[in-house]
Amino acid sequence: MADTKPSRLRELVTSAWETTTENAGLKVTSLLISMALYGVVRGAGTVERGLEVSLLVRPPAVDVRRVLLTDLPDRVRVVVKGPPTLVNAIRQESIGGVEVNVSDGRTAVARIDPATLQLPAGVTISSVQPASLQLTWEDLVERDVPVRVETVGRSAPGTRTSSTIEAIPARVHVTGPALFVDGLTAVRTEAIDVTGLEAGVHTRRVALENPRSRVHYVGTSSVRVAITVERDLTERTLEHLDVTVVGSPRVTLRPASVTIRVRGLAGPIGAVDPALIVPTVDVSEEIVTRREAVRLPVRAGHLPAGVELVAIEPPELIATPNAR
Repeated sequence: MADTKPSRLRELVTSAWETTTENAGLKVTSLLISMALYGVVRGAGTVERGLEVSLLVRPPAVDVRRVLLTDLPDRVRVVVKGPPTLVNAIRQESIGGVEVNVSDGRTAVARIDPATLQLPAGVTISSVQPASLQLTWEDLVERDVPVRVETVGRSAPGTRTSSTIEAIPARVHVTGPALFVDGLTAVRTEAIDVTGLEAGVHTRRVALENPRSRVHYVGTSSVRVAITVERDLTERTLEHLDVTVVGSPRVTLRPASVTIRVRGLAGPIGAVDPALIVPTVDVSEEIVTRREAVRLPVRAGHLPAGVELVAIEPPELIATPNAR
């Protein structure tokens, strides 16, 4: 019985040794890998990484009636720090964005709040660039503004575009910052090409010019335009034209000459020979027999083709019968 206990002890030691040394190479390798991983996660310190994240803006409510004039960036730069394995595994699209609250419509300097970022535990924010934003505000106003139609080109030869061009509606409702809207005198249309248009009324649907930043048209962004193209007529004044008496010549006319204004296209009007324009009055024998002065209308006589009468001044003459 005395040899039993030492024998049992030797068996236990032998078994433990065999268990420990079995696959010793694999066990040592696993231990080294575990130690290396632990060193990376726990013993390698921290690293920093810059991320471009979305800027989430909390704007004013509609009834605040304020407009932000400052252009805000779409994204800001956030620097995070933490263990390399955690920091390097971060995906920008999965962490959300940072917020800036400008809902009061009057904040002059707004801090950017990174608390909304969804970062893994163990990763912290080192800095936000920019950390704050300088803001400029204006009151939101609205008013009706006249429409001014813009045209380019020339209508067909012998015509011209009327100075009266109708826009429907003639005024549009505009809203935006007071700085821009209060000074508006007119809203222009996009240019309409009138090249080659013949005489008549031409209608077009045309867009309004693009408004400047933060200014908006309410209700419509286009108007219907009626363009009147008329004949390009020129007036000419023919003075001191002697009046010819048709009928009885035994009268004296006062005055003896008149001024005639005629109108037509530039070519025909320029070719008019005043000597061929013979104004006349008709005097009957009855007028002469009564021996009383009468007023008689003046006729223009023959006018060339393309020329029309505008006025005769004076339109009537006094005819006095001559003494026998």
